Amino acid sequence: MIDDQYYMHRALELARRGAGLTSPNPMVGAVIVKGGKIIGEGWHEKFGEAHAEVNAVKKAVAPVSGATIYVTLEPCSYHGKTPACAPMLVREAFRRVVIAVRDPNPKVSGAGIEILKQNGIEVTEGIESKLARQLNQPFFKAMQVSLPYLIHKSAVTIDAFIADSQGQSKWISCEESRRTVHQLRAEADAVLVGVNTVLADDPELTVRLIQGRNPKRIIADPNCRTPFNAKMVQTASEAETFIISREKSWRHSPLKNSPLIPLLFEGEMIPWDEMLKTILQQGIQSILVEGGAILQSSLIAAGHLDRLELFISPKSIGKGHRMMQFLEKKMGEADAGIHNTWKVSGEDAHLSSTYRVY
Repeated sequence: MIDDQYYMHRALELARRGAGLTSPNPMVGAVIVKGGKIIGEGWHEKFGEAHAEVNAVKKAVAPVSGATIYVTLEPCSYHGKTPACAPMLVREAFRRVVIAVRDPNPKVSGAGIEILKQNGIEVTEGIESKLARQLNQPFFKAMQVSLPYLIHKSAVTIDAFIADSQGQSKWISCEESRRTVHQLRAEADAVLVGVNTVLADDPELTVRLIQGRNPKRIIADPNCRTPFNAKMVQTASEAETFIISREKSWRHSPLKNSPLIPLLFEGEMIPWDEMLKTILQQGIQSILVEGGAILQSSLIAAGHLDRLELFISPKSIGKGHRMMQFLEKKMGEADAGIHNTWKVSGEDAHLSSTYRVY
């Protein structure tokens, strides 16, 4: 059991190398062990390319027949963009397959394991399953409830303001915290902001402070107030950019002639449950919410908060814009994170708080 945990930890380390590159597939790592030694390692490196098990077999330095393979997620049982992995493990004559967690995808769940067992391969399940689930929370949520995983990010002063009285927020957080935010962007499928953020900051929402791929971008703008010359509009042909708008507002907007992709609704308020399901259908499993108080508050009021990334600066301004609006609960009704981690981030404090686990 101790050896199983050791090798599974290594497989999880490898899986994390696919962060931001595999969605809508999950991150998966694999380690092949024979004679007490690692003879092959691999991970799912990019969506549409070879799975972790295939990469580990290709990189093996010795024959894999009779070996044990450690995989962070159940091997797939059907041919998608790449051939199924479970039959490949049978053909390669593995003796044992150790799996951290079953695949929540109903097309796979249990089917890959059944293929292995029917062909005489010993299967062990549940090794470091909690860590494996944590690694792929957006994937598990999408499969379980058909909604994207929402990570709310905010930077506040020590007296809890997200901007000064003129709406300026550059820069509340320090450079190290901003680099962390760019890492969060690189790992998310999309970044979501409200139109007020577009009007105040004219952001690009790209990844610049680290090496990484740019996420898709979403503007919540029911009345189509986004200027045609906004950076996100002008670069929409380079980075896929969506706008959430009322159908009647979009119908008469000059933005119809832009590369923006409309996600339309009827009524006065954005129907977040329905809209988030529509966003998931665009291949977006994880969203980094970087919008201001109105957007953050409306999503939280609708019950859409999975994780919070909060950066607290030692700066104090005394007056300004608060992090939350129109949300009021008694202390006994307060939402509380179930897993909370504090870190020092340069001059700032960084709280990572998980509110829901899938």
